Amino acid sequence: MLGSREPSQSDTLYTASIDYQLSGEITVSATELTVDAKHLLLSRNLPSCDGLILLEDDAKRTLLVNPTTKEVRELPVPSHAFDCVYRHPLYGLGYDHVNDDYKVVSPSYYPPELAMVVHVYSVRNGTWKEADSSLYEPRSVRKCNREKVESFSFELCYSLCMTGVFVDGSLHWVATNSTNLSSFIVGFDLDEEIFRIIPAPRSVYAVDFTYDIVGELGGCLCTLSVLSNKETKVWVMKEYGVEQSWTKLMIVDGVSEYMPILCVPGRREVVMVKDDHTEGEDMVIYNLDSATFKSITMQGATYVYFKGCFRETLVSPYYNHDPQRA
Repeated sequence: MLGSREPSQSDTLYTASIDYQLSGEITVSATELTVDAKHLLLSRNLPSCDGLILLEDDAKRTLLVNPTTKEVRELPVPSHAFDCVYRHPLYGLGYDHVNDDYKVVSPSYYPPELAMVVHVYSVRNGTWKEADSSLYEPRSVRKCNREKVESFSFELCYSLCMTGVFVDGSLHWVATNSTNLSSFIVGFDLDEEIFRIIPAPRSVYAVDFTYDIVGELGGCLCTLSVLSNKETKVWVMKEYGVEQSWTKLMIVDGVSEYMPILCVPGRREVVMVKDDHTEGEDMVIYNLDSATFKSITMQGATYVYFKGCFRETLVSPYYNHDPQRA
């Protein structure tokens, strides 16, 4: 896991390793991660993929980091960085398996119409480019069957999970129909570089919906919703793109003081915190298979705001790219 001492900006970032003891106790050991940057922008969850994470500072520097190896790569400043209205919160990081390339995706909104333009950074090539708008008709999306094109406009939602969630070759966000304000999930295909609607169970976005996280559980796309009565629902799409494959894994009631913030990579577990802005003091891990909660014991830091999860790998931020060319 990743965390900071401040909710929005910090000079210090921590890696927090989850350790499962034989006694059944779960401990989190926090270690400071030294990065050559000041005032990191940490108001949202941090994008991650295959052990790489994406950081930004208030100087608009973008850093691709492997927290395990401590290798850091500063990405070139994109030409669109200073012109758009909204950019920072909507970053995504994923792997394009067709082209064997890691990509950074930056949906940006430009005045005066606040039209959305998507920029893509290739880790292999070391360059930014603007995605072909004719493929996704700015602020419109395609159905997941890759045939029918919808003409309505949409806005990506600003929520706790504002960064793109990588599953099955696409980055995912919650979006809102600009006309009727209905919510749905969109996926940005990293190979074809187009948006598609991901079908969701109708009950996920009910009228009493107040809180949402799109995440990844066991390699599957999932959504976590807290309703107005603080009931928590978790849905998993077992077969990507197939509406009928959505499965309800849990409905948690009686824990109104907790809300979900993170999915644990590679495990069917969710990190939850008390809904009183005291992250780091009252955290639990919920296991979806056993339907049980376990408290987390923090070591190495007394107060941490968690910003994301990553797997420990040796993947380099210079993946298939000559650092001398960057």
